[in-house]
Amino acid sequence: MSKLVPLLLFVLLGMSAVDNRVFADFSLAIDASTGEAVLLLMFAFGGFELITLPAGEARSPRRDVPFALLATIGIVCLVFVAVQYVTAGTLPGVADSATPVADAAAVFMGPLGGMLVAVGGLISIAGANAGTMLAGPRVTYALAESGQIPRWFGHVSERFRTPDVSIIVYALVALGLAVTGSFEQMAKVSAVARLIFYLATCAAVPVLRRRAEPVEGFRLPGGPLIPALAVLVGGAIILGADAVSLAAGAVALVVGAVLYVAASRARA
Repeated sequence: MSKLVPLLLFVLLGMSAVDNRVFADFSLAIDASTGEAVLLLMFAFGGFELITLPAGEARSPRRDVPFALLATIGIVCLVFVAVQYVTAGTLPGVADSATPVADAAAVFMGPLGGMLVAVGGLISIAGANAGTMLAGPRVTYALAESGQIPRWFGHVSERFRTPDVSIIVYALVALGLAVTGSFEQMAKVSAVARLIFYLATCAAVPVLRRRAEPVEGFRLPGGPLIPALAVLVGGAIILGADAVSLAAGAVALVVGAVLYVAASRARA
């Protein structure tokens, strides 16, 4: 709530200050920069899948996880669209601002409002980092448990009962990426990595439906239509990525393949 309250204040107070004339010449144009813009949007809207990772510790995951996913996506979309609307409608030269939301808040809320939004942004970043550090190492731990990557990724601390090796590796990789690239480029790389994950998940849905036994709980309507559309859209977005982001995604796939082969040979 500490990061949502500043945004809600920003939207509620900013709606009356929006100058709708700035949207009069709005038009949908697709050019060379559209692909990169979509990648940044993927980064901004991504992260909802982290809800599923600790589902094994939930009391009723089949009931609660689908609701949490859909509710999260819906709320985030509403908040982000409202924030974009207020920002673009109140801040002249929004495209040239390095901190557009804080600058827009300063326009109609004064310097204190800009500071409030900036602090809310810092809290949001801290929360995102905490959530990622909670969920990310769980993935490598689960892969190690199932024998798909080397077993040492699944080592658990005797004192804290946490996957300490996975946490350390994850933190070191994240630190290395943070100090060697800009935020914008790392956001694009993160979006490409997420898209690969999303595509694999969507492509697996029809296969799992055929192979798995029917279970009670949420079932996506439309059969294979929605997963197929998701694969097509995700593939189109990846094709629009810049060379650096695509290269980083390829490197991640190669590293994963090497770890998988190493684990397979160890099992043999």
